[in-house]
Amino acid sequence: MTDPIKEYGFTAVPASASTLLTSTPSYPKPNTTPTFISITETPIPSTPLAQRINIYARTNLPEPTYNHSLRVYHFGLAIKKYRFHSSDWDFTDETYFLACLLHDIGTTDENLSRTHLSFEFYGGFLALDILQGRSETQSDSDAVSTREQAESVAEAIIRHQDLCSVGKITAVGQLLQLATIFGTFCSDRH
Repeated sequence: MTDPIKEYGFTAVPASASTLLTSTPSYPKPNTTPTFISITETPIPSTPLAQRINIYARTNLPEPTYNHSLRVYHFGLAIKKYRFHSSDWDFTDETYFLACLLHDIGTTDENLSRTHLSFEFYGGFLALDILQGRSETQSDSDAVSTREQAESVAEAIIRHQDLCSVGKITAVGQLLQLATIFGTFCSDRH
């Protein structure tokens, strides 16, 4: 039996990106400079669930938001590959992919008009339903997330803009934050 804490990225890591990247003995700085990581080294998962959510995101997100979500995925896996080698970061690429594709689902015009909640909270709640097939007709049980995986993705979405300097966050949530910050920084420079 697999451990849902590790598999779905629930392991608690420092919430402060600065602390995590500069002064945490558990996550020492690498001895080498980053090397080029090809997009082929961070492939999109081919599971039925990942394929279903990819189609959902491509259909429901504006193209720039969908492309941003894919960049966050690829940036995050490159960051993880270079910087985080401890078992705390052994969550599945599929779980991270789902979080990336759905992290801005609450920002669509349609979803913003449905609620007074912040886009992160509404997006997290919406992701729970989407991943578990409750918001659409879903007959393929392979394309439905487990409760634990859906909750990990929802928490990461809810907290992806919650940049804290104290406390903990899930590993998948921290990677989503780091990659979103990196992706935004890169976009702002061009």
